[in-house]
Amino acid sequence: MVSPSESGSGNASDASNTPSTSPRNPSRLFGKFGGAPSGVQPVPEIVRPPPMEDDGGESHAHRHRRREHPVSPDAHPKYNTYYSEYYGGSYGGYSEKAAVDKLHTLRDYVLILRERFWYLVLAVFVCTASALIYTMNSQDEYRAMAKLRVHRHPYAAPSVVSRTQPETDTVTANEDFLTQVELMRSIPVIERVAKRLTQHERKLVLEPFRGSVASITRDVDILGKFREILPQRQSLIASITYTHPEREIAQRMTQYFAEEIRNYNKDLLQNQQRPLIVATQGTLAALDQQIEKLYDEKDRVMRENPRLLELNSEMAIARVELSTAIQIRIADQKAHAEIEALWNKINELRQKNIPPETLPQIANAERVASLEAQVVNRRINCTELLKRYTEQHPHVIVAKHGLEEATREHQRAISDTIAKVEQNHAIAKTSLDATEARIANLEKAIALLHEQQGGLNAINRKIEDQERLRSTIAVGQQSELSKLADGRTHSVDIIEPAMLLSNAPINKNYFRNGALGFGSGFLIGCVIIFFLAYWDDRVKSAADVEDALNLPLIGVLPVAPRFDTCEKARLVATGGDRMITEAFRTIYSALQISPSARATRIFLVTSTTPDEGKTFAVTNLAITYAQHGEKVLVIDADLRLPSVDKTLRLEGGRGITRYLLGQNTLDESLYRDVVPNLDVLPVGESIKNPTQVICSQQFMDMFDALKDRYDRIFLDTPPLGAVSDVLNLLPYAEGILFIVRFNSVSRRFIKLNINRFRESKVRIHGAILNQIKVQEIPYYTDAKGVSYASKYYNEDEGAASKEVPVTPQQHPPPPPVYASG
Repeated sequence: MVSPSESGSGNASDASNTPSTSPRNPSRLFGKFGGAPSGVQPVPEIVRPPPMEDDGGESHAHRHRRREHPVSPDAHPKYNTYYSEYYGGSYGGYSEKAAVDKLHTLRDYVLILRERFWYLVLAVFVCTASALIYTMNSQDEYRAMAKLRVHRHPYAAPSVVSRTQPETDTVTANEDFLTQVELMRSIPVIERVAKRLTQHERKLVLEPFRGSVASITRDVDILGKFREILPQRQSLIASITYTHPEREIAQRMTQYFAEEIRNYNKDLLQNQQRPLIVATQGTLAALDQQIEKLYDEKDRVMRENPRLLELNSEMAIARVELSTAIQIRIADQKAHAEIEALWNKINELRQKNIPPETLPQIANAERVASLEAQVVNRRINCTELLKRYTEQHPHVIVAKHGLEEATREHQRAISDTIAKVEQNHAIAKTSLDATEARIANLEKAIALLHEQQGGLNAINRKIEDQERLRSTIAVGQQSELSKLADGRTHSVDIIEPAMLLSNAPINKNYFRNGALGFGSGFLIGCVIIFFLAYWDDRVKSAADVEDALNLPLIGVLPVAPRFDTCEKARLVATGGDRMITEAFRTIYSALQISPSARATRIFLVTSTTPDEGKTFAVTNLAITYAQHGEKVLVIDADLRLPSVDKTLRLEGGRGITRYLLGQNTLDESLYRDVVPNLDVLPVGESIKNPTQVICSQQFMDMFDALKDRYDRIFLDTPPLGAVSDVLNLLPYAEGILFIVRFNSVSRRFIKLNINRFRESKVRIHGAILNQIKVQEIPYYTDAKGVSYASKYYNEDEGAASKEVPVTPQQHPPPPPVYASG
């Protein structure tokens, strides 16, 4: 890192050299980039007027340059939406925040494994080889097995468990079975086996393990270590195994354990069952006393309440009466509902002054209907008589008198019918109330009978429960007595004697152990890879550039391993790699689409660290613009370590140094038509004090003289993370192109340096991702079209095509147009 005295801004230099305090400090993982490489012989310092006085890190020449070429208010990057849409949205970065936000697909994890595939191969190889070597060097082991059957409820007391049901192989008391298994594993069983061994057997059994299990000193512990008790699921079967380097010893020890488990269980049951039987006899005597007391209490209750004997018959009669009353209530409710609906309708018609006889129930009454027919007939008769006689005729008078009499009778019949409806309504209401009262009385009587009978029923239930419990205990006691008499006091049987599982050693399964080693290695390798990936902060995808660095990605440059540095500098001109040529044309097209980039005449190209491919990108991008008919100039602005003349094989030592020293004119310092339409201004000899030179009036005058001659000027600048020279070149630039080498530089370090650019208000047009392998482009950029590109890069097809020459522009392009803020 240059000293503050050589840099244009001491603060900027300090910021680039200050390591992050975060736990994931990029300098801790990748190292710090500082200072120019050693071994460069500096040229004598240029004799020129003393530099202008610094003011806050910015010289008067810089401020003069800013006045001549003001920067638009919106130069702070509000990036063209086209770049983001064209070059991708969801690409697979996997460190820092991207590790949380981006890993959503299987492909992202495959990329992590693919990048560090040899870690996985090494872990798998080491674990698999270790497993196989361990298997090969381990001592042979043989295993024998015997099977035991456990009887159900071996330790249950007769007073608790019923013995009336036959035994089956279905596990119904899992606690008892597990208790028996734990007894098989207990220390007393192992001690019984140890006591059974002879002196010779003890030596054969224990000697092979004295060295391998040095921490175990007791014989009981060694015997228990190589013995296993394995209960089988959903059964009353347990398997016992023993492992030993000798076949015969393994089989013999397994049989010893099976026999001693059975004998220990038999002795244990005999010692436990006799006290249980004695205790059961006392329980039966106590139950007999309780049952006798309950019978006495029942007799006392019956003597005090003689009516309890007739409760059952009274209860039955009351229930029959209640059922009959409920049926009568249903009929009364139906009749009451019908007559009440009719009565309510009559009252409603009266309130509305509507004759009640309009109701069908009134009109269809027998007497009302017959009288209504008489009224109708007499009315018809009067009408016919009036057609023949006058109203004073005797026949007419008699007919009218009869009509009036019939009408009065009809009205009386209607009134009688309504009165009868009212009477029936009252009768139905009275009958329903009486039925409800009877039902309530019957329910009270039944409840009282239940209450009286409850005490007697409780006594009867207690008597039944105690008698049932006594019967169960008596049956269990009889079963235990019969077992003692027959000698069947054990609860474990040997159903399969000890047999070897295999004549081959059980620990020499190379395939199984190798598979376990392979799986362990794969798992360990994945853990190591993902751990390293979590801490990996390098830029490795389009998503890292666009999301993490907040820069638009304007192009991706594949690696060209078969070309040297000088050949790569002219690849676009020579057409040596069609894919790289097309990549630069894509970048050119992307810059032309953006109005701000199209209006930019002076591009500053830089990177964060050395060796990211700035010169390669500058020369080929300049050649691309030249091929499109523009007059282009490449200026090597890396005054400390110039490289443009070497990569383009420019001989003669001309350049900026001789011009500033007054040895050559500006035209003599230029290399014209390095390729058609492309001129180059190299440095020549490296300069010891680049910061003062860049800020000098001579340099500014030189730049002013050159910018009017060319359509585009590209500045190849030093890396910002190494030296601060590029900050002093910002006033000469109209736009910045940032070169990022794939999987090389920490994102945190890049962001730190990009923020220094943004403070200058010079527009950052975007980033170019460099040095990515062609086969990795589809994985890291979603560039699915790469697989189809071979159709357009076919050399045979291109052989028949012709290249059309492009004439340079006769007039310089219009000055840059900046959008308003």
